[in-house]
Amino acid sequence: MTDDGGQGTGRRPPEPQGHFAGIPYDWRPPTVERLKSRWWNPEDARLFTPRVWGWGYDLNLYWVTHPSSYRNR
Repeated sequence: MTDDGGQGTGRRPPEPQGHFAGIPYDWRPPTVERLKSRWWNPEDARLFTPRVWGWGYDLNLYWVTHPSSYRNR
């Protein structure tokens, strides 16, 4: 069974998160946990993380405020 709004096309609605044209998107409502894991996460080596909500990238502000630690990784 497909969820196509009764249109009979057999197409499913897009997933709330994924990649489009190589850029991440996330249309789920933001949560405090996801905000912390993307904006302030010393355990994640990425400087640019997928956005908490929307299409594109956010900065992992931990590495912006601790640049010497980032270079030593």
